[in-house]
Amino acid sequence: MSPFLRACAWVLAIQTLEAAAVNAKSPLVRSSKPIMGRSATSLLQEIEEMARAGQAPDSEKVNIIKNIVADELKPDLEKTHAAATVVVGENLASIDECNSNSLTRATEIQTTTEVTVGEKRDGHETCRIAEKGKTATRDQECKELDDFLDLVRDPVNLPTQRRRAEMVDYVKDKSQYFCPKGPEVIILDKECTDAETERVKQKVICDRDQATFEAGFCTWRTELMDNCAALSVCYEAAVKTYTEHKTATSELVTKWKLEWAALDKILCYLDVWIGEGAVSTGTVDAAAYSHCNAKTPDTSSMVIDFGTAADQAVCPLDAVANHPGTSGFVSIEYHHDQSEFSAFVEDSISCISSAQGTTTLAPASFAETSPSIVEADGTVHAAYQRSHLEDMEVTELMRLLKSMGASTSDIKGALADSIMQI
Repeated sequence: MSPFLRACAWVLAIQTLEAAAVNAKSPLVRSSKPIMGRSATSLLQEIEEMARAGQAPDSEKVNIIKNIVADELKPDLEKTHAAATVVVGENLASIDECNSNSLTRATEIQTTTEVTVGEKRDGHETCRIAEKGKTATRDQECKELDDFLDLVRDPVNLPTQRRRAEMVDYVKDKSQYFCPKGPEVIILDKECTDAETERVKQKVICDRDQATFEAGFCTWRTELMDNCAALSVCYEAAVKTYTEHKTATSELVTKWKLEWAALDKILCYLDVWIGEGAVSTGTVDAAAYSHCNAKTPDTSSMVIDFGTAADQAVCPLDAVANHPGTSGFVSIEYHHDQSEFSAFVEDSISCISSAQGTTTLAPASFAETSPSIVEADGTVHAAYQRSHLEDMEVTELMRLLKSMGASTSDIKGALADSIMQI
């Protein structure tokens, strides 16, 4: 029942009661309080006064009042209570949903992004180990060349007088010593040069794999932090809604109990008046009145179980606490005891914070002329991915940075800082 219809039912019940009181010649005094502002308690007080007067109102009007109370007012109060109970359940469910959504998202991140980061980590490690092997090969091949060259000595000195016979002997001796070494040094030099070329090629690939791994790590961290932030916002809002409703409804429960008890007593008096004795004699049995007066209505149906709001789900960030840009990241990922490639990795590029508080990989400077990268905060790092970035178009570079999570403002800021470094 709408508030308007409920008020109409109250008006009708009170007007009927007052008319019945007049017909029964009851000493009931019409209340000076507006009808629309009167409650079940005030209606009960008026009925009790009529009962104490010992006269029963007209049974037809009493039936009208009873129908309004039994069929309109009490059911409406039950519906109001039920609606509030539903809201409590919905509010608790909203809190649970915040936790559930966060846990679901955490699982998604764990089974997608985290797995990808692990694959990139393994790929980078495999690449660096291969680079280590090719570096060892280069060192060995070039050492053989260096050892060969170290053994080269001038077999004879140039004749001081440069006489013809002396010069002929000098050239013969030189030819006999150096000519056999020519083919051998060519082979050794080629092997050293080829090994160095292969090492450089491998390093370029590994530097790119390192950049990809670290960018993926920053993306992973961003997703986890965003999930935790979303959980906090959702949970706080849901708990606020639940708490505010609980506070307001707790006050209403007290009123509902009073109203329910009043309506229950009203029905008791009305049943006495409708009784056969009251109808025939026009009087109210004192014992029946005492029964209604002493009655303690059961108001437990108006109680609401507000339940207990679930605690906020745990949203750990331990896995990404040591991220690119921290010394812990380098120690854990590259310089641990079992590392076979720590000497080959380049300096990490820090994750940066965007305007929304999330993190992305710091974009490199595009205006630099020296092999360095300038972060948005001006920090300079080695540009280990420069070789493959320089081959990309500007639009491709922008697309790459945005795919890593950097916003346009992040890129502009990095460019501005880079220009200032020139």
